[in-house]
Amino acid sequence: MHGDSGLKDEEVDQKYKRPDRVYGLSMTSSFAPFRERLTKSSPFKGGHTLFPFLLVEAKSEKSASGFALIERQTALSIRTCLRLQIGLETESNQVLDPVVWFFGFMGDEWRLYLAFMVGDET
Repeated sequence: MHGDSGLKDEEVDQKYKRPDRVYGLSMTSSFAPFRERLTKSSPFKGGHTLFPFLLVEAKSEKSASGFALIERQTALSIRTCLRLQIGLETESNQVLDPVVWFFGFMGDEWRLYLAFMVGDET
């Protein structure tokens, strides 16, 4: 890590690196031709979620970090989900318009986000 970056190299508990829930399409006959490739690249246990499109992350309303922490915590997962969709789009030669919906909530306040790729950026 670069010494002048201002970032600290800290150990992060694994439970804070992923969202609370990920929803998506699972293996069906439509995905069968792409099964081997898709299950290898799926970061989800068992490789059953092939086309993730909705993430959910919740924090206690007592949490001092607010929505900024929720957004940071899910950023990598959102990007991973978009890349899985792009891989499926490429493999199938179909236009799928990759998009991921994301619900973040603290207590009774909910926010809905939409993520999509523009070039190589989300």
